[in-house]
Amino acid sequence: EVGSLEALPVKTTKKLVDAAAWYLSDTGSLCGSALDSGDQNGDGYPDLAFSALGGDGTLYLFNGPLSGSSLSDADATLAGPTGGNLGNAVALAGDLDDDGFDDLVGGDYRDSSDRGTAWVWLGPLSGSTDTSTADAAWTGDTDYDYATYDGALTYVGDASGDGYDDVLVGAPWVDDQGSSSGAAWLLTGGPGQ
Repeated sequence: EVGSLEALPVKTTKKLVDAAAWYLSDTGSLCGSALDSGDQNGDGYPDLAFSALGGDGTLYLFNGPLSGSSLSDADATLAGPTGGNLGNAVALAGDLDDDGFDDLVGGDYRDSSDRGTAWVWLGPLSGSTDTSTADAAWTGDTDYDYATYDGALTYVGDASGDGYDDVLVGAPWVDDQGSSSGAAWLLTGGPGQ
């Protein structure tokens, strides 16, 4: 027997404009394109990561407790490579190297001849930097794999059972099993990740 669904009553209705917000004043910045939360500095408060895809893409990281409403208040900024699209996907990806701090992974599906790259920065992070300082970079196998396309990047916990957190990355245009058959790769954490 199939049960029935009953609509839950709406207790309150609020507008997004009434909530805390961060804005980027540049036209075409596409602020808020991808977002995630975790605790990258280990202080017990949730931290917020989000991207602005305009230009070459930038990731912004705010340590909790959250305050301020300007991207200039970010505790860390990470700039994408020239001609890239850093931030089409973002994950505060658990603790990939098991040092007690969540780590940041940012996707750029246009990097490396559109192979796509998942850039990894080990926490804690602060200040301004770019992809040249990433602790690891996982790149698609062939041109036009588009790894991390459309947000295909997520933290999955310790899926491999080795004691280190892992990340799942999708690449919808991988041709290994036929034209645009796609793939999902489990990227395992480990020491010195």
